[in-house]
Amino acid sequence: MNKQPFLTLAAAALLSFTFSSCEKERPCELLGNCDEVQLINPANAENPFDEIGALHNEGLAFLHNNYRADIDALNAASPAEAEYFVFDRSAEFANSNPDLRHHLRETLRLNGNSQLLRDYNFADYDKWLNLLDIDSETRQALRNSLAIVTRIEPGSAEATNKIIRAIVEQERLLLAQDNLPDRDVALVCLAVLRHSNHYWTGGGNSEPAATKAKWWQVVLADCAGGAVGFALGGPAGGVGLGVGCSEIVSKLD
Repeated sequence: MNKQPFLTLAAAALLSFTFSSCEKERPCELLGNCDEVQLINPANAENPFDEIGALHNEGLAFLHNNYRADIDALNAASPAEAEYFVFDRSAEFANSNPDLRHHLRETLRLNGNSQLLRDYNFADYDKWLNLLDIDSETRQALRNSLAIVTRIEPGSAEATNKIIRAIVEQERLLLAQDNLPDRDVALVCLAVLRHSNHYWTGGGNSEPAATKAKWWQVVLADCAGGAVGFALGGPAGGVGLGVGCSEIVSKLD
């Protein structure tokens, strides 16, 4: 019996199966038409404070579109004056009290006006979390959430999508803990962090501005400003201080 036709058919079937498997695993590489990873929508309707994060991004775009030249000129001449100017414009956008900036500096225990917010290490979230006037259970829950999220290597659209999904999961866990007295502050913190990661990757109405090396420093400044601002002045304070912090810290070299 001639086995050649059967061997040919078997080989063809094996080749077809192999190609099919590869195509399922890496279709774009085989076809040479890989598209860049698209950013996912950063919104999370389950978080009742999601709008604070969304407005944070709008506020950053507002500053960049209307005051970028002024901020750059002031920053070159006097970073302290630039800080005042940025927070005044942030309060203008958010319709919040510009004096909240002074309360933010007091919360972070900065040395008067001799230490600039741009020099504060927001990436050390253990430090500023310990300074927040919230209950210890909420603080620990937020610390655990930030520890999980910041383990992800940032700097790409794919990583940002992973970060956003991780934050949403942490928000889901927080929402299930309705016994936390200051849970609202934690939810604001994560809402701003989620939208901030999207913004600094170039999502929505922005362009990439934060380099990979300082990624967590910048987005955690947004996060801290949102949390402190909300605790001091409600939603408007959360937006205003979040926008101001991120604009100031994004100017770091």
